[in-house]
Amino acid sequence: LTMNPLFDYLLKSVLWLCSFYVVYHFLLRKETFCKFNRFFLLTGIFASLIMPLIVVYHTVYTTVSIEDTLPVITTIPTIQAEPTMSFREIIQNTAILLYGICLAFFIIRTAINLTPILKEIRKHQGNDALIHTRTFSSPFSFGKYIFIPESLSEQERELILAHEYTHTNELHYLDLWL
Repeated sequence: LTMNPLFDYLLKSVLWLCSFYVVYHFLLRKETFCKFNRFFLLTGIFASLIMPLIVVYHTVYTTVSIEDTLPVITTIPTIQAEPTMSFREIIQNTAILLYGICLAFFIIRTAINLTPILKEIRKHQGNDALIHTRTFSSPFSFGKYIFIPESLSEQERELILAHEYTHTNELHYLDLWL
């Protein structure tokens, strides 16, 4: 059974990533040990990239009788056939194509979602990282910037700012990107 090397790598990578996610989902998702969860998820991502490249070989010894090693001479007429792809190769190539299409879709979607955020950052004047916005109705942080809707009361702002400063100081946006 020969496999396309890219398909083989992607399949192994997805299996590693899924196994880490299953452990996270069932055992760690509700835990409040943020640093450990972050470490675990980052380890899962990097393991899913590296582990498929590691190949383990093992040798199997068998006994062979002398009759099995005697050569058998036969002549078979050969017919040159047009090279065709097997069903397995079609499935593998289709899976790789689908993976590429999904990857392109998510990259384009991310770029579209980032556009209003980057426009808001470019419009921002001043050296502070706090951006009062009418564009977004929910508070959030992106990089060093904290976006606060203008419609919030002063009390809500103070509470949200403390929370969002924690996100920016601990670089949580990198976790979301990964």
